[in-house]
Amino acid sequence: MKNIILSLLIAFQTLAAFANPEGWSVNSSEFEYSLTITGVVKINNSELSAENDIVAAFVNGECRGVANATYVDAYQKYYFFLTVFSSEYSGEEVILKYYNKTQDSIFVGFDALAFKDGDNLGTASEPYIIQKGAVNYNLTISNDSVSENLSAGTLIGQLVASSAKESAQYEFILGTLLDEASFELIGDKLYSKVVFNYEKQSVYRINASAISTLLDTVKQEFQIDVINVNDAPYDLTLSADTISENMPIGTFVGLLLASDEDADDSISYEVTEGQFTVSGDSLLTAAFFDYEAEPLQTVMISATDIQGGQVTSTLTINVLDAVDTKVDDVQSLQFAVFPNPTSHSLFLNIPNSIERLIIFNTTGQIVYVSNYYQRAVDVSSFKQGIYFIKVFSQTKTGVKQFIKE
Repeated sequence: MKNIILSLLIAFQTLAAFANPEGWSVNSSEFEYSLTITGVVKINNSELSAENDIVAAFVNGECRGVANATYVDAYQKYYFFLTVFSSEYSGEEVILKYYNKTQDSIFVGFDALAFKDGDNLGTASEPYIIQKGAVNYNLTISNDSVSENLSAGTLIGQLVASSAKESAQYEFILGTLLDEASFELIGDKLYSKVVFNYEKQSVYRINASAISTLLDTVKQEFQIDVINVNDAPYDLTLSADTISENMPIGTFVGLLLASDEDADDSISYEVTEGQFTVSGDSLLTAAFFDYEAEPLQTVMISATDIQGGQVTSTLTINVLDAVDTKVDDVQSLQFAVFPNPTSHSLFLNIPNSIERLIIFNTTGQIVYVSNYYQRAVDVSSFKQGIYFIKVFSQTKTGVKQFIKE
């Protein structure tokens, strides 16, 4: 017992003169009353006192006592032997603060005590516990969704940690066990590290932690939803890339196909440049092609989905050389049509027999085909407008324009 008392006396008399945080000093001669504390610091039920640590007492922001941590061999731990001063006999609220030298941090939020002159709080065997009660922390995120297709590095949201008991500084940490690899946490802000694709993964889960300056830790799992936005069509292709020369207008070339990640989207096609037309997803010729004159044809196609997403591609069509049987293949077949304009029958004055006859409108749509020789065509069912009639013999072709009234 004598050894314990001697150790305590030595401890009181040998408080090291460490540099205190700014404002942590008191002139005891200015005060009439005092109380003493023999205590240890506990945060989350763990004693944190260590060499060079300091505890100070404050009343209305004024320092009223300072004590350095002192190691007591008999109990093999550090104590704070703190004297608190006051100009009033009792009643003042005393706030304690703890400076952790290792972390170079000041901890607040400890349970307050009421001053009363002459009180001796705690002993070496039963020290006064300078403790911070459990604090209910709440960890939230300001936004928990992100649109697909945005570039990596997009700000998603801000982590917010709060407590009803005190205001503190926080360090935020991202977990590693869920989908955290797709995200980056800089300070309290959550950013994307990848380009999100709703069709591949629409929900991500992450764990985040907030550690306060009082060493409280709160963990929270968040769900980050990827918002589906319209994906424009892509990879516009044509099922075939050849057409024989001398084929009639409206000849089928191939099927158009564009991909779209939005499975429910319908796609429409349009020729924006070139001597072709589109019917549904079929590409048709809108002109007669001559291999000798132009063996390659290009066509620019746009594919548009129902929400306006669009892709445009330029496709190349190879014109195939047909077998020419006679020199005068390039000559025009002369013929006449009457009456012009007409409302019922169109008569043809053709000096020699024909093998094929087609009629098409100004958009290139074929409205009539005949594979045998004839002198008249009934056009009474045609809509009013301008039409073209083309006739083919074995070696020649000819085209005339007429008006349907």
